[in-house]
Amino acid sequence: MNTGQEAFDMKKHLKHYLDWENSLEGIYYSLSVWGGASSGTEKGTHLIVEALSKLPRRVRERVLENVTFVVFASGQLGTGAVYQFQKSSKEAKKIGDDYSVTVKLPLIFLNFAGMEKKSKRYQMSTIAHEIAHYVLGHFDKGGSSHSGKDEKRADDLTEKWGFARGYKSYEPLRGKSR
Repeated sequence: MNTGQEAFDMKKHLKHYLDWENSLEGIYYSLSVWGGASSGTEKGTHLIVEALSKLPRRVRERVLENVTFVVFASGQLGTGAVYQFQKSSKEAKKIGDDYSVTVKLPLIFLNFAGMEKKSKRYQMSTIAHEIAHYVLGHFDKGGSSHSGKDEKRADDLTEKWGFARGYKSYEPLRGKSR
């Protein structure tokens, strides 16, 4: 038995797996997303995958491990921030003929219908901005009512990752959207 060759083969397979895991296909495979099967949500999902591919590897892994994206191609929700929902149970429970669903938390809500006329650059920056809220722990504050300081910090991180800033001004932000 040639243990040197086996170690070489194992490293080769590991490198191949890591390359795949960081590819668009690997990110798509690991992505947790809710949304209807329409062309709008498919486009939104692809934009999320593309944005994730441009993030630092550790950030991307953390997001893929912990976050569920909720994608809307139409509806009233604005491009949402990060929401933390109370966990009731990790086990699915039978309710009549249906089963409850276990979701990774937190959730990031994205309304692509509200962004459909915006550029791809804008949409990708919006996704990165919402991910930045998660990375910075803003979801612990209970949802989308972030302060101007939180928005600036999220924009600073978004810009550090190579995306465009979302806001020109951070005070006052009440009622304003990106």
